[in-house]
Amino acid sequence: MRTAVAAALALAGVLGVPAAARADDVAVYSGTFDGLPYKAEVPARWNGTLLLYSNVNDQQILLASYPESEQWLLDHHYALAAASTTDVRATLQGQRSMLDWFDSHIGKPRRTISWGQSLGGVSAVLLAERQPWRFDGVGTLCAPLGGLISTWNSFLDLNFATKTLLAPDSDWRLVHVTDPDGDTAEQQRIVQTAQQTPQGRARLALANAVAGAPAWFSPLHPHPTDLAEEINQLAHFDTSMFPISGGSLRQTYEQTAGGNASWNTGVDYGHLLTMSTERDLVVKAYRAAGLSLAKDLRTLARTPRIAADPGAVAYQYRYGTPQGHTSWPVVTLHTTGDGASQVEHEREYADQVRRNGDPAELRELFVDRGWHCTYTASEELVALQALLHRVDTGQWGDLRPATLNTAAGRLPAAYQQVLSWYDGAWGQVTPNFIHYRPAPLPRAFP
Repeated sequence: MRTAVAAALALAGVLGVPAAARADDVAVYSGTFDGLPYKAEVPARWNGTLLLYSNVNDQQILLASYPESEQWLLDHHYALAAASTTDVRATLQGQRSMLDWFDSHIGKPRRTISWGQSLGGVSAVLLAERQPWRFDGVGTLCAPLGGLISTWNSFLDLNFATKTLLAPDSDWRLVHVTDPDGDTAEQQRIVQTAQQTPQGRARLALANAVAGAPAWFSPLHPHPTDLAEEINQLAHFDTSMFPISGGSLRQTYEQTAGGNASWNTGVDYGHLLTMSTERDLVVKAYRAAGLSLAKDLRTLARTPRIAADPGAVAYQYRYGTPQGHTSWPVVTLHTTGDGASQVEHEREYADQVRRNGDPAELRELFVDRGWHCTYTASEELVALQALLHRVDTGQWGDLRPATLNTAAGRLPAAYQQVLSWYDGAWGQVTPNFIHYRPAPLPRAFP
């Protein structure tokens, strides 16, 4: 039945007929806009608020980060919609088409919220900044709001330092990727070999520190304090992240942007180390290995650098850098141990809002937990409720961590789960909102 409806929708373009009806009287719509898939779910007793979710993912269309969050929102009569791909530019196009379709086929929402996760969180902000009249609020979850140029520069720093210090003669290509699978195999060989010696482990710690990556990969455990465990978590981070930081995704982004949008010309890695929250770990690891940190920093300083392609930088600036405009309230949510989209992006975004928007319209929430997007469904919903309260009442509610944790803790156990790549399993956690002030973003741009 679903296959037949999907085929009919593809032939009909964007007719928007229901693709299915849920048992709880939620109409489900799906189809494509010029080849971009979309989905919408509308409760029979819709409350007039549309939550437009951006999740840059061509494998499936998500309407929230967790099924539990999606169901809670539908049960409370919110309409959900999304159109997504792996390309921010195409996502912006698809989401605008989604809004047009919704207005024409369901009805103009009383309120519209743009929200999204990770790269989709950047898309959610860009979408609202470019068409501010269409939105009433913005929510972003674990997003690199300091811009994708800063993100790719940090990834380059990680891989440049790893190759320079551990395998300078390797044929691993850091940019202009042509063989992502081969590069991934080579990078993982280098990291796994480095783990076998104190010297290799120390250099892994340095490479991660200059990239701003915390030694906290497990969301199910506190930040490690044992040197061996810290290095072990960094190695897991490196091997898990490489398909994103330097393999297939880098190749995709270079193809999309028309070249390499990251560089390290003029970068002082000694200065980046002094900025790093993991500087003490590096000093401790080098002392244990009997290595000279100053010597390795000199090696990084004299190694030939990598320049960016100006056209690719311009593309990433246009399609990956929020400007900080706030025609509506914004709530952000970030885990403190995020190594893929460093928590320091929140500080850079707040600076952008101070320059170009109104800081009174921004609230940044933090969860003390390791790794990327490891907030729970309960924490996601509490952050979203904070935004909806501000949109509905014109006032910010009580956003003290203790209040937020109490609210999140009222939700059932199924809402308190996170997936740990490090442990390879889902686990139960306790709501953990905290007060937090991020350090400066290591490679802020411009």
